[in-house]
Amino acid sequence: MTKTSSYKHLLAGMFAGGLLLMVQSASAQSWTSVGSTCIPDDESVGLYSFDNGTFQFGAGKTGTIKARCHITNPLDGALPTWNTLTIGYRDPDGIGLNDQVFVQLVRVARGTGVVTVIKSFDSNAFTSVGSTVHSVNFTHTFDFTNFAYYLALNVDRASTADSAAAWFARLSTT
Repeated sequence: MTKTSSYKHLLAGMFAGGLLLMVQSASAQSWTSVGSTCIPDDESVGLYSFDNGTFQFGAGKTGTIKARCHITNPLDGALPTWNTLTIGYRDPDGIGLNDQVFVQLVRVARGTGVVTVIKSFDSNAFTSVGSTVHSVNFTHTFDFTNFAYYLALNVDRASTADSAAAWFARLSTT
């Protein structure tokens, strides 16, 4: 093998490796937050507790706890192509009405404050009982220049015998 041929192979390998890295980073874009990093609303004070990353009810509390999870763009200059919202949660009665984890992906116009709900997730739409993870798909073109985004997280519990909770949310591309 000649010296010129070695350089050509080296350059071809570097180019192919660079393409592979670009494809991997383009397909691996996601945003993830644990429940305990979300900010509870004032009306939820005294109702919630955190257990590591889990956002849940405090001992002996019932009602609705609400929080907002700020969404940032992990790609900075580029726009994410997210189309899936995934929630890790516990709904002790599945499709029953006593417990619920309800999450909304929300967009706020920076110039006007107009709020638009992009997608909602409702644990009562799934028959799973107990701790689980589910996803819902959506279509949206993200624009972090003109809009801000957040998740509105509501956890409902009617009985202290139950243990509704949420521990993570993720936006990703499928």
